[in-house]
Amino acid sequence: MGTADAFHSSRTHHAAQGAAISELVDRKFAGRTFGGSIRRRLQVRSHDGPSTDAGRKARQAILLVPEHEGEASSIMCGWLDASRRVAELRPFSSVRTSHKTRFGSEIDLPEAEYEAATEALRVYLSLQAFEITFEVPVEPSGRLPRPRRLSSAAEVPASAPEARASESWGLIVLAALVGFSVCYLLVLLGVIG
Repeated sequence: MGTADAFHSSRTHHAAQGAAISELVDRKFAGRTFGGSIRRRLQVRSHDGPSTDAGRKARQAILLVPEHEGEASSIMCGWLDASRRVAELRPFSSVRTSHKTRFGSEIDLPEAEYEAATEALRVYLSLQAFEITFEVPVEPSGRLPRPRRLSSAAEVPASAPEARASESWGLIVLAALVGFSVCYLLVLLGVIG
């Protein structure tokens, strides 16, 4: 077993899911680039380590990375969480504003190319059963956007499965007690022998 195989086998379930979707996106978009004078390809950054802390650190960056390293900066298009099957994509206006604030210059990616990249990714992730949401664009005034309600699947906290499991056990115990009580009452009344 090689070192790469050992690394993959040591990953937790959530980290393995993240690595798998990263690999799928790399393969799907391997021959496709986006951009103007600087061509970029879509990439989902995989986790650096073997664990995501039980899924609490499972978000992965969705990037448009330059074909040639060092040619330009990567552009963050959004994020995804493979274990929860949710992703959020950023609108071009937010990406442009962030780039101008950070680098002091206009972004070197035409809006139509950015939209083509994010739309292609949106379609692909939807086919992979991801729920896609879109970030609220940054207002021109620079103010933070109003908080918005995410779709229901994106709202489920990481601890929700444990909460649902304890609720389920409580309902099972309650149903058993009610069933036992009804049977006991029917025996006392002589309905069943």
